[in-house]
Amino acid sequence: MESKKLYEKLQEEIESAQWHLLKPHYTRGALYIVDQDLQIAEVALALAEDRAQQVKQWLDEGVLYPPIEDEVKLWDSQDTTLFSFLIVQPYVLIQQGRDNG
Repeated sequence: MESKKLYEKLQEEIESAQWHLLKPHYTRGALYIVDQDLQIAEVALALAEDRAQQVKQWLDEGVLYPPIEDEVKLWDSQDTTLFSFLIVQPYVLIQQGRDNG
């Protein structure tokens, strides 16, 4: 699938969920936070297309990262927190506080 069409498909697949529905993905080590400066579909596309260098750069810059313990504790205590999420097997990307449309 060409990149543009895949990107559009990924944009359409962005959903919302509360933390308790996403936590099992964190527990299995597959959950990653996408910084608000990035578009969640852009990160998903890079993963889907196996653009390892780009993904590594985001990880190194700290704009893509697994949740830290303090964040998890906060979300556990505030289960009403709503996230945008996108699944790119085996990963689940989440983002808080951004309109991804």
